[in-house]
Amino acid sequence: MASTFLIRPVEASDEARVIEMSRAFLRETAYHDRIKEDDEHVKSLVACVREHGEFWVAVLDGRVVGMFGAILFDHPILNRRLGAEVLWWVDPDARSSGAGAKLFHVAEQWAAEGGAVGMQFSAYRDPVLERLYRRLGYHPFEVVFYKEFVPCEGTI
Repeated sequence: MASTFLIRPVEASDEARVIEMSRAFLRETAYHDRIKEDDEHVKSLVACVREHGEFWVAVLDGRVVGMFGAILFDHPILNRRLGAEVLWWVDPDARSSGAGAKLFHVAEQWAAEGGAVGMQFSAYRDPVLERLYRRLGYHPFEVVFYKEFVPCEGTI
């Protein structure tokens, strides 16, 4: 029997799992040496996204295996309303389930219903992810450059 998953808004009961997935996200990405592991920071991030946008989880066979947070904003240069991915993560063992793509599609639909004419996100360079983004209909538009002024306080 094939696995089934659903996408739903994050609930208070998901807090511990979202924190766990956020830690995994930080460890796997370029953020691992820039953000101190801090449950309160993760809680405030989720609260901020929910205040200014929406946050969903993917549930596969009864277990939360993914998350996606998005906001809407008016792009000052393009003069267009856009959706923006803030946080996206799917457990490695669930990545072939389609949950990651479904999270993107739910966020895109939400953004369009909120008046957005497109969706954008920043991502670290990874050939596998770049192929996925292209399959989802995304293309490179800008490159994000980063310069740190103050050393980070602690790492995971």
